[in-house]
Amino acid sequence: MREDVKIIFNHFKELYNIGSDLTVSQQIAKRRNVVEKYGSIGGIDPVIDPSVSIKKVEAHGVPCEWIVAPNADENNRLVYIHGGAFFAGSLDSHRAISCEISKRSGVGVLAVDYRLAPDNPFPSGLDDCYDAYQWLLNNIPDKKIKAKNIFIAGDSAGGNLSISLALKLKNTDLKSPNAVIAFSPVLDLLCKSPSINKLDGIDPILNKKGLVEGLPLVYLFGKDVAKIDKKPINKFILLSKAILKKKKLCLNPLVSPIYGDLEGLPPILINVGEVELLLDDSIRFYEKAKKQDVDIHLKVWKDMIHVFVAFFGHIPEAEQCLNEMSDFIKKYSQ
Repeated sequence: MREDVKIIFNHFKELYNIGSDLTVSQQIAKRRNVVEKYGSIGGIDPVIDPSVSIKKVEAHGVPCEWIVAPNADENNRLVYIHGGAFFAGSLDSHRAISCEISKRSGVGVLAVDYRLAPDNPFPSGLDDCYDAYQWLLNNIPDKKIKAKNIFIAGDSAGGNLSISLALKLKNTDLKSPNAVIAFSPVLDLLCKSPSINKLDGIDPILNKKGLVEGLPLVYLFGKDVAKIDKKPINKFILLSKAILKKKKLCLNPLVSPIYGDLEGLPPILINVGEVELLLDDSIRFYEKAKKQDVDIHLKVWKDMIHVFVAFFGHIPEAEQCLNEMSDFIKKYSQ
């Protein structure tokens, strides 16, 4: 393993040392703390350019931040949806990458502070992203003006929500996004991708147990999670296995986009790491989308881990990935 990647690997392995004797609530709280440190390595936080304007805004009641770099054109807009396994992440955890996207791509970025599971299970978060997108089509802070170009982007769970949002928009009269960008998206909550088994223990960010047994339960059955809040994690796992027998919920395309009708989706760019559990989610989705005539682009980054793009300033591939995203946005702008 390359030395710079190994530093990140060790950093997250240490942060993810979460005891199995903790309650569900304690495990969620600890993992939320990990996500809040995403992009920070060895105590060094990612640098936010002070010239970038950051303004709190409510988009149809959804708390957001409007982020505009000095070179950005506010008529060109992007909705950014943070990751965090649907139950973690915030405007704070992903502010640096939102700012960097505005700087490099020349767009105004609306970062969405959508409601999180388990208190707000599916479809709460997706509904918030839809409302934020609808607002951004016709507004910026203090001004009502239609967007010339609009994009959707997100990482991990946010990548799922980005593509799910594009699928949801297909069935509305709203303007479709120019394109969608997903970093390391989770696309199949049935967790059928072979890489989940093959790369478990190699990917420092995700693990099979949490992905297969925890993620769908927390996202889809948040209220049931609350009922067992004071029980040990082994009870949590047993309940998750029982509930996941209801596979119909995981087959919902707005939960697992890979099971959707992809025809008619806007252009899509997916970036995924070679050594991450979700590698095959992206490959399977890409292959299906190509067969359904979607203008889709997939890049598998050698040696890279889950949401490696967040580590710009630490690894050169993250810098390159952001630059290629910028080129993609400019290509699909009118």
